[in-house]
Amino acid sequence: MDSSWNRKWIVVIAVALVALTTLSCSVTDSLFSSGPPIELEGIWFNPVTHSETTIVWEDNQFVAVSVIDMDDGDVYPVTESDWDGTRIRWSYYVPDTNYNVTFTMVSLDGDILNCSWFNDHDASGTRAMRRQ
Repeated sequence: MDSSWNRKWIVVIAVALVALTTLSCSVTDSLFSSGPPIELEGIWFNPVTHSETTIVWEDNQFVAVSVIDMDDGDVYPVTESDWDGTRIRWSYYVPDTNYNVTFTMVSLDGDILNCSWFNDHDASGTRAMRRQ
């Protein structure tokens, strides 16, 4: 067998291995360090309670990090936040009323976050929150 033919095959195999390694690294990076799947990150204003909920993208998931009453500045502790890959659900505690409130995303329409909500005092409903 011709030694120049063997060298050509070695070069072809080496180039192919480099190309496959580069491709696999870019695919792996896009799978494991991707950005948010939707534009949910931001501050969302609740027109009924005059509160603002801040949602951030952290560790490949959305997290509700704060709820603030804009009328008096009270901060309501977020007690739970869950991202299931398609929608967020978060709960917070209102000390003045001793209520626990839970919001669940129904849909995101541009700068409007549509949610259902309930509290532990048998009230529930829907809410359209606007991005600030």
